[in-house]
Amino acid sequence: MGALARSAEAWLSAPSVLAPTARPWPPIHLPRFAVEEKEQEERRRSALLLPRGAQRHGGGGSAIRTSVRSGETEGALSRFPHAGTPDFRALVGEAAWAALPPALQARFDAAAHRAPRVFPGAMDLTMNWAGWLIARACRLAGTPVAPWRGTAVPTQVLVRAEPGGGIRWQRTYAFPGRPAVTIASFKLAARDGSLLEVTQGGLGMRLVASVEDRALVFRTTGYVWRVGRWLLPIPDVLTPGRALVVHRDLGGGRFHFHLSFTHPLAGETIVNAGDFHDPPEEVGP
Repeated sequence: MGALARSAEAWLSAPSVLAPTARPWPPIHLPRFAVEEKEQEERRRSALLLPRGAQRHGGGGSAIRTSVRSGETEGALSRFPHAGTPDFRALVGEAAWAALPPALQARFDAAAHRAPRVFPGAMDLTMNWAGWLIARACRLAGTPVAPWRGTAVPTQVLVRAEPGGGIRWQRTYAFPGRPAVTIASFKLAARDGSLLEVTQGGLGMRLVASVEDRALVFRTTGYVWRVGRWLLPIPDVLTPGRALVVHRDLGGGRFHFHLSFTHPLAGETIVNAGDFHDPPEEVGP
């Protein structure tokens, strides 16, 4: 009996194979969309829906965030390594570039992005039933499109070059009776010289640039999703549709911006269009 007790005591004192090891558990990271939803909820509870340090420009209570949260840009651009700042003049060619109005050239040449600039304007935002569903689903990918409809919605666009390469296009929509919505995307030159536009959630579009009827036009040739070192193509049926972006100069420091998506099954899903003004002065960093 004593031997049995000693055996039991020795078994209980021995290290258990089920006991936790001394190695700490790896940290738990929430999915990106969960973090973004939490951040969006916190911003909804604030008066401005903007982080501290944001600067105000223009009127109508709208705001442009010229400061960037730590790691925000790096997180988006790191998904697309070896990307640089696009050269729009080289993308369309010298002959096509020469056909653009000088004011439009000035908005897209290399010198235009040396300092941040804010373009004030207003946009009409329409979407069909499929566009409405797509806009909701896209909130899981960093909200790359405006989530609501609206007419003459005050909108401001911040354009700035990023230290790590690429150009930020950040749109702030001041929907009446709703919190402001800020959407950021980045135009990048890919390793093969082609043009990419990416969101902070990792969704990207391959674009081709052209000059048509004295307007600068961008069309998507496909969508990609960054997974590790790979850019995975996304079928058109799982996207908002092929995008068409048109910048047309109106003279007098004004221009028209048109963005639309056409889905192979649902037709024209989302359309954003409006007129903007050149900034009266450059915005400091």
